[in-house]
Amino acid sequence: MVLCEDLQLKEVATLGCGTFGRVDLTWSEAKQVYYAVKKFNIHEVVQQNRVEYVKREKQLLLMTSCPFVVKL
Repeated sequence: MVLCEDLQLKEVATLGCGTFGRVDLTWSEAKQVYYAVKKFNIHEVVQQNRVEYVKREKQLLLMTSCPFVVKL
């Protein structure tokens, strides 16, 4: 299993913004690859009562079988 700490990610650019946060393009020095990392502002998610939405998205991503979706 790959841990986020092991990747040593550096932010390169912002790919997009949404209701709860943004998606950043990051570079891993350790793995020498790019990743898109979705970041949430947990306080806004809770304030807007969207916790179930985020949990549902996580479940969908876990069920996805795609080489472009990293399983952490």
